[in-house]
Amino acid sequence: MCTISWLSRPQGGYEVFFNRDEQPTRPTTGPERSVAEGVAYLAPRDVEAGGTWIAVNAFGVTVSMTNQYPQPAPAPPADPVSRGLLLASLVDAASLADVEQRVGRLRLERYRPFAIAALELAGPPMSLRWDGSALTTKRHPQPGFVLTSSGAIPPRLEDTRRAVFAEAAERNGLTAATLSEVHRSHRPERGPLSVCMHRPEAATVSYCHITVDQAPGDIVFHYAPGPPCTTPVEAPLSLARVDRLAPT
Repeated sequence: MCTISWLSRPQGGYEVFFNRDEQPTRPTTGPERSVAEGVAYLAPRDVEAGGTWIAVNAFGVTVSMTNQYPQPAPAPPADPVSRGLLLASLVDAASLADVEQRVGRLRLERYRPFAIAALELAGPPMSLRWDGSALTTKRHPQPGFVLTSSGAIPPRLEDTRRAVFAEAAERNGLTAATLSEVHRSHRPERGPLSVCMHRPEAATVSYCHITVDQAPGDIVFHYAPGPPCTTPVEAPLSLARVDRLAPT
């Protein structure tokens, strides 16, 4: 499920690219404007479980999630909570520090393994990985590939996709056009290893591209509601970026 990459913008800010891999029959809605705790945000919705897999808020904080499949697999939670609902609880976060603190306070034993990629205007992205027994955090200062996952062949998948991103950046330069093309591509070959993934039981079912500028202004959310290799991007949604609320 999913591949995430990112890029700094020349005048400040960042762009994030996200392929969602899922069963094509799982119902979803595209991104919508919503408000949580007084904070405006843009996010698509998983109709089945009610959560989301990616969101960007008016503070310029983006949170996104992939399922993870550690080996050996941990025992499943006795009463599992949807991982998408966990991500939905972070949509009003003011910073990566806020994201990290909130996740650290959760009873993570209720969740199956996951990885969260979070971005803000100040500093590089952060990932938080829960493997069923421990939570680890990591910064990703190098633009390009951040996270990926698959329930089919995890040992080969991350190295293969990381190499695809690195080869594309070396060949064409690390630009938004390069990352967008990789997310639509079937390299190294069409199938379970390609970034735009195709398997009999699952596939890349949507594509998101979010831009956040350093200067106050619009946050833009581009979305393709199907495999990005064949599905046009819809008209984008925008959200005015604001400075963080002053402490009271």
